[in-house]
Amino acid sequence: MKVAVFFGGKSVEHEVSVISGLQVCRTLLLEHEVIPVYITKNNQMYVDDNVLSEEFYIENQLNKNKFVRVENINKPLLVYKHFPYKKLEFDIALLCVHGKGVEDGSLSGLFEFLDIPFVGPSVQSSSLAQNKYMTKKMLKSSSIDVINFDLLKTIDLKEKDVTKINRIGYPIILKANNLGSSIGVEIAHNYEELKEYLEYILKYDNEVIIEKYIQNRKEYNISLFKHKDKLEISLIDEVIGSDILSYDDKYLENDEGMVGCKRVCPAKIKNSLKKEIEYQAKKIYYSLGYNSLVRLDFIFDESEKKLYFNEANSIPGSYAYYLYKDKYSFLELLNLLIDNAFFEYKNKVSLIRTIDNNRIYERNKGLKFK
Repeated sequence: MKVAVFFGGKSVEHEVSVISGLQVCRTLLLEHEVIPVYITKNNQMYVDDNVLSEEFYIENQLNKNKFVRVENINKPLLVYKHFPYKKLEFDIALLCVHGKGVEDGSLSGLFEFLDIPFVGPSVQSSSLAQNKYMTKKMLKSSSIDVINFDLLKTIDLKEKDVTKINRIGYPIILKANNLGSSIGVEIAHNYEELKEYLEYILKYDNEVIIEKYIQNRKEYNISLFKHKDKLEISLIDEVIGSDILSYDDKYLENDEGMVGCKRVCPAKIKNSLKKEIEYQAKKIYYSLGYNSLVRLDFIFDESEKKLYFNEANSIPGSYAYYLYKDKYSFLELLNLLIDNAFFEYKNKVSLIRTIDNNRIYERNKGLKFK
């Protein structure tokens, strides 16, 4: 099978996406024909076998003749921009992008518009997951427990903003509302720190979500994906780290990204908590309308003995394969995701999506507008 793997893109998580993309490509090459499609920081698509080497990104030398665009003319195609007669056929796209501008439904929308099967979240689920505030609002309305939160949009705090802050109470954790990988995440212990961090984070995003910071806490991750009509659930892991697992902690302090972070997998937790995390994860998966793989993060308040939903990751780093180590190899997991993507695609194209009705033109023929 010919799998086109798309990674990179105009996102502050560009480098993280490249790491994930290379891991996926090298794994798929064990069984499939792989076309690695590197998306530059200007969102230009680029095809070259050299992109499978880390040296390519260090030297960063692009050949203008290797830029491509995606088309679908009876078959999904990568068409070279400078040589339009040169085309690469592929069977399915696999999205390995992270962050605002690519993971937020932007890239999913391209493949949905062109009617190309792809591994990745739908436009609706990915755009919702990218917006932490809207995700929590929606899940709160579905009776999912979330930590007290609100939204700030400017460093010029007005009375209503101060009211939001006081309602939550210090310490407060601030997060860029539409970013990930711990970029733009800080803990404020007072108003002066909050103003300082707010000014910094608003350089990355137009919105900042604020939440009550729970100090005596544990952090747990779980992943789910649909394979046809069956929902697969991963192991639960506990992330071990500092108050905030920073970008450096995740990607610069080890050689394996999130896979190499300090963690206990499976988490050493009571069966009752395990069952609760699994139950809440299933409920969230269906509430957010997922049909592909997602990683869900939870916080457990040790003082109150209460579980809270934290974040949804619609394309987790390296597809969270480390959470499925008891069931599948990385290749087996990717094959299941590809199989499910074709299943979802066939269901979609079997629906009536257009209606031929020329009478509407007859009724409006000669209609004059004032």
